[in-house]
Amino acid sequence: MRKWLVVLIAALTLFSIGGAALAQDASSAVFCGTLSEGDCAILKQSAVSTMEIKSASGQFNLNLSIAGLFGPQPVNLSIVGDGAYAITDPAALSGLQNVTSLASGNPEAIAKALAPLLQAFTGELKLTINIPPELAMMAAMQSSGNTPPPQIPPSIGLQMRLVDGVGYVNLDEIAALDSSGQTPKGWLGMDLVKAFEQAMAAGGSSMDMSGSTPEMDPAQAMQMMGQYMKIERIADTTVDGQTAAVFQTTVDVAALMGSQEMMGMMQAQAGSDAAELQQGLAMMQGMVGGMTVVSTQTVTLNDNYTRATAVEIKIPLDMAMLMGGASGSGPSQTMDIAITINSTIGNINNVAPISAPEGAQMGDPAMLMGSM
Repeated sequence: MRKWLVVLIAALTLFSIGGAALAQDASSAVFCGTLSEGDCAILKQSAVSTMEIKSASGQFNLNLSIAGLFGPQPVNLSIVGDGAYAITDPAALSGLQNVTSLASGNPEAIAKALAPLLQAFTGELKLTINIPPELAMMAAMQSSGNTPPPQIPPSIGLQMRLVDGVGYVNLDEIAALDSSGQTPKGWLGMDLVKAFEQAMAAGGSSMDMSGSTPEMDPAQAMQMMGQYMKIERIADTTVDGQTAAVFQTTVDVAALMGSQEMMGMMQAQAGSDAAELQQGLAMMQGMVGGMTVVSTQTVTLNDNYTRATAVEIKIPLDMAMLMGGASGSGPSQTMDIAITINSTIGNINNVAPISAPEGAQMGDPAMLMGSM
């Protein structure tokens, strides 16, 4: 079943995001649908302008709501974050494009494309993860004997940085959750380039995922996307004193999952195994029977930057069909999942230098690979 989840997630990633998000070459990879020539020009210019940004700060939030997991009342989890980034070597953007095109290829090739990108990119990110109380209750129920249940706080903060190819994470709040006291505190750094290289030397190339995810370049994705997406310009708004155009994209998920292209992806996974293909079809029907995906992209008209994006995904899950059974068979097992993701950017090309945290301990990539 995990194989089909990979196919589903990869497909939805391709089709639930806006056209500019896939833009490798703005002249050929922007989805305009039936937009007017003028509106399409706004999106194309935004793709060019956004790809030329050298630094920016931003905020985002992700909300996940699941009804039916512990009863009719929804369980809510949210992640709120803010951060900034700077590209110190514009040529590294080509590396980002290579990684996108290699997303379903050999990990060794991905690592080779990632190395120059990591070394020419700096960034920082602060996250607050708001944890539902139901999770703490479930953890307490699973404790046994004299072992005390884990103390799960209502929220956990996490800070991360990337400087000169070294990733840093502040473990203070994570360490506070470890009653044994073995988790180190403060900033821990890891040379990510070296970690990738050691992973490959240790046999990471055997993890080739080219047969596990659908292979599709951006041009193919955009061509296929147009058949199952509708885009329209809705009411304008204002961002930082500028008039901004808002484009809303709706994905016909049911049609996408029943398409010949999707069937081809699934058949490639199942090969000649008819039973496995049937299992995959049942899972897809259970996942996307009533699924809806709507995204918006906000573009300021004076500078043509994409200043905000939002995605709303609703998934009414039929668990019986998901597990390969018939809809309506056995006791009712339904879960309603709602996911919303919002992000904004500002301080474009005006971000203060991002430096490595002082006093950070450096971790050994070999130890990380060994634990993995």
